[in-house]
Amino acid sequence: MAASRVVPLIDGSPTFKQITLRWIDAVGDLRTDTSIIDATTTTGQIESLVAAMLSASNASLYAAYVTDVYLGEKSKANALHEVRESVNDNIVYHAKDPNRENRRAYVPAPISSMFIDDTEIPDENAIKRDQIMTKWDTVWKGSFAGVSLRFTERRDINKKGEL
Repeated sequence: MAASRVVPLIDGSPTFKQITLRWIDAVGDLRTDTSIIDATTTTGQIESLVAAMLSASNASLYAAYVTDVYLGEKSKANALHEVRESVNDNIVYHAKDPNRENRRAYVPAPISSMFIDDTEIPDENAIKRDQIMTKWDTVWKGSFAGVSLRFTERRDINKKGEL
């Protein structure tokens, strides 16, 4: 059994948007700034904001991220208290494309059926894992193929399972 979902339906009506601007100055120092903006902000308004920011800075803007955010109730009561309840415990799915580009997907606080019984080794035959990996493969641009699965808590890893 999985924990409850409280995030709103991902239906094109986000709670708000978030804009992240990444800068580099003439000596190579980096800066990243993130701000919440209204969910109805248009791409034209965002482009106008970016142009205004550029006109007032000596730094080079090298990346801009605009993210739709769907916000639900943040309450630990909505999570299950199981053996692996920490969001820092996760299964990592690693995939590569023919150009050796990497992608990683994470399953935080994985449920017990994602593992080989009585181990901390992800079960590559687990139906939920297979559904998750298939869904990630459909949203990554390119031809990615699974390379490995591993269970990790932050940077401490167990035996990596090759795919």
